[in-house]
Amino acid sequence: MRELQMSESDDAVALKVIMIGDSQKLRSVSRRLEAHANLIVVAEAESAEYSYGLIRHCRDDGVRVNTVFIDPLSDRFDPHQSSLFILNTRVQYPDVVFVLLASEADIRSRRPDFPYEIRNRIDHYYRIDPSAPKRLLNEITDNAIDQCRSWHARVIREPALRRHKYDVALSFAGEDREIASQLARLLTERGIRVFYDDDQRASLWGANLYTTLYDVYAHECRFCLLLVSKAYRDKMWTNHERVAAQVRAFEMREREYILPVYLEDVSIPGLPPTVAHVQVSLGVIGIVDLLIRKLASAS
Repeated sequence: MRELQMSESDDAVALKVIMIGDSQKLRSVSRRLEAHANLIVVAEAESAEYSYGLIRHCRDDGVRVNTVFIDPLSDRFDPHQSSLFILNTRVQYPDVVFVLLASEADIRSRRPDFPYEIRNRIDHYYRIDPSAPKRLLNEITDNAIDQCRSWHARVIREPALRRHKYDVALSFAGEDREIASQLARLLTERGIRVFYDDDQRASLWGANLYTTLYDVYAHECRFCLLLVSKAYRDKMWTNHERVAAQVRAFEMREREYILPVYLEDVSIPGLPPTVAHVQVSLGVIGIVDLLIRKLASAS
């Protein structure tokens, strides 16, 4: 793996790129990237398997990586590594855009190998075929770079696309804290940013909980996970959290926001039975895995 030193640019649409794949195979693409102003390759890696901490490492050093060029078929000995890297990165860094470095024919032939969340959205990814003739390769590379810049500019302009403070907020009654605690711990271990009140004791101390919690559930998270039970239905604070979440859900209209997990068979005001939900019998690990897939597909 090779890392390059650079200074951070203030330009909002400057591309800070990580390249992942066989350096010989991707040499022509790398050369074309060098021809672009306001774009720099900050790190390179041969395999996705060794790239999981690369974005965090760069950001810790003050370099905000925002674009990944990756050969999704580069990990020959473990073909799922590249897919898992893309999946995990989309969850942890929704402001990172991907460009797939592979031909249409290669992706089509290997499509069944991709996880459902990527396979279902593979046509939405920007692509470059490294084996294309030089003139065509330069053209499609330039086009992919323009698309990446446009995507980042749109994220900057549109608040709805910006990174939220939390990936998920847990809303639950005190009686159900045990399962909420397990979910929060496992999600945090998987790199998910969770609002769980016990982890926020310092920041909540002395705060106006009425307005603070409303802001969390109405504005500051990508999803709200409700642990539905009789206690949840009957508590004042859980109703306050639920109402805030429902306001956000109404604003989002066609996009999902509230993710109910039923601990008991109980009706919740404003939460129709037609809203898709899961049962606690799925298990904590099953719920965590499902939520991570949801986050990835929504990125």
